[in-house]
Amino acid sequence: MPTVNIRYFGSGRTVNTLRSIFKASNRKPTGLQWTEFMRRKWGAWWRTKCNGVAIELGCWSSPPEVTEQLRQGAVIQTLAGVEMLALTAAQLEALILAAPYLAENYPGIAVLHSDPIALLWTALQQSHKLHDR
Repeated sequence: MPTVNIRYFGSGRTVNTLRSIFKASNRKPTGLQWTEFMRRKWGAWWRTKCNGVAIELGCWSSPPEVTEQLRQGAVIQTLAGVEMLALTAAQLEALILAAPYLAENYPGIAVLHSDPIALLWTALQQSHKLHDR
């Protein structure tokens, strides 16, 4: 199953906010069930599955200057219909050169060029619009 790996910048406050959001989301019939599978003092990791794609969300820890460089050079990319910052190919290549363990831990790591998560309800909405004409 293809996996999209998302990193968030933040601290304990961010982790607590995300934990609250996922707990609330899990109580609603959204179809997404987030599981916290790793808990650290400085961050946490969650995973879910959506339309044939696994999504993992984890904390990005790097020196502030590296984090700021990544933010400034990032591009807007859509994932499951939500716009977010994404690394460029050049940024990912530089990260892998600086930290070769990334390629070892995430074989097949690549930048996101298009949204891999099909939005089923969008296709259904378009289908209904065609039938209503």
